[in-house]
Amino acid sequence: ANLNNVYINGRRRTHQEALAYIKENFRDVRAELALAAGDLVWTTSKKVGYLKEIRDGRYVIEIRRYWISTEYILEEGEGISRDFREADLEGADLDRVNLNRADLEGANLNRVNLNRANLYGANLEGANLEGANLIEANLIEANLIEANLEKANLEKANLEGANLEGANLEGADLRGVDLRGAILIGANLNNVYING
Repeated sequence: ANLNNVYINGRRRTHQEALAYIKENFRDVRAELALAAGDLVWTTSKKVGYLKEIRDGRYVIEIRRYWISTEYILEEGEGISRDFREADLEGADLDRVNLNRADLEGANLNRVNLNRANLYGANLEGANLEGANLIEANLIEANLIEANLEKANLEKANLEGANLEGANLEGADLRGVDLRGAILIGANLNNVYING
């Protein structure tokens, strides 16, 4: 993510200046996350929050619940994180969202739209992804141990180096999936779609 030319306190900042300001002024924010507009940063009660912008030195979060969208400005000292363990995001539209290395262990992602989402290195251990749309999703090196991917659409997804040990892929669409180096020990592959 590139934070060049972001305005903070009325002044245009370089990428490094923006990261330094964020790290210094907000708890629980790790500069190496290099957050950018559109990154998923917050969830609760089936609501999702995206980083919209940094305005007057504060994060402006766009909160979406179904088709309703509101704005929330984090006050100084309020932190954001990439920890979504046990989050309930059932049916959420997370099209093209960036969840790079996010922690989604045990999360409910039933029927979630993750079309072209970036889940590189994400922890999805034990997550429920039943019926999820993961078309062309980036799941390189993702942890999917014992995840439920029953009837999920993974068409053209990249699962290179992913760990799917004990995962349930029954009835999943795996057409065009890249599984190079993926671990499939004990995975349930009954009735998966591979060709045609």
